Amino acid sequence: MRQENYEILKHFYKAVQRKDTHEMLSTYADDVEFSDPAFGNLQGQETEAMWRMRLGHDDDSFKVNFCDIEANENGGKVTWEAEYTYKNNPVFNRIESYIEIKNGKIIKQEDKFSLQRWASMALGAKGIVLGLTPFLKSQVRKINRKSLKNYMNQNY
Repeated sequence: MRQENYEILKHFYKAVQRKDTHEMLSTYADDVEFSDPAFGNLQGQETEAMWRMRLGHDDDSFKVNFCDIEANENGGKVTWEAEYTYKNNPVFNRIESYIEIKNGKIIKQEDKFSLQRWASMALGAKGIVLGLTPFLKSQVRKINRKSLKNYMNQNY
């Protein structure tokens, strides 16, 4: 089981590297739960749409490397890095992804990273100031959820 989970996690992140949303989403259960500091909690189709929105641009600046895969009986943990441009600002984000797998499919994924650190890179001076306030998390989530809703309205 541990080796099977390792292969699923490796397959998922190799697909992310290639921006192959079809392949990566094939590893998810239909009702997958996803969460991260930037979007909060997403369910099923919201998770699919979020990945399609993130990876669907013809932007060569988006690069992913996964550094470490630790598989266990229930899923595993993957350390990965995303490098991209956000509003003309370079971002390098190191993410710890905790993943649960059941019946060969990812059923839950929780990505953890410093939203304060992300904001300082993505938003520049404004992000540094906002990063010192609790206001940051709610504003970033509000903006991202609105973008996701617009994307889903246009594409689903």
